Amino acid sequence: MAEQIFAAIAIIDNVEKVMDKASKILGKWQELSAGNGRHNLTLGNPGKNDVILYEEEIRKGHNAAYVKHEFEYQKNSGERITSVLAYDEWDDDTGGDAHRISGGVDQDHVTIKIKSRLMRGFHFKFIVYGQKS
Repeated sequence: MAEQIFAAIAIIDNVEKVMDKASKILGKWQELSAGNGRHNLTLGNPGKNDVILYEEEIRKGHNAAYVKHEFEYQKNSGERITSVLAYDEWDDDTGGDAHRISGGVDQDHVTIKIKSRLMRGFHFKFIVYGQKS
């Protein structure tokens, strides 16, 4: 009988440890999903003489996995890219993440990839600033 009691206590102890671990994991997940803000990407800083060379806005709905989009801009002759902004229009941490794939400031092009959160969509604005000669 004592062995069964000790076995039951050991099982209860293990269950409590598992529940505690699950609670900590769930707490971390809730922190990440609790509305920590926007996921903007900024390359460079627009200057006072800069103009918008290109602007695009994209809104994509959710699906069963990830939603992706690439913003691309190839500069025209006589232009200089000084800043790039991928602006997350959702401020509740549910949008996507922006990453530079290639190009950027003082390059002839820029490519930015947006990837949503799992089973989420996103709404981003892509702005390229620069100077025209």
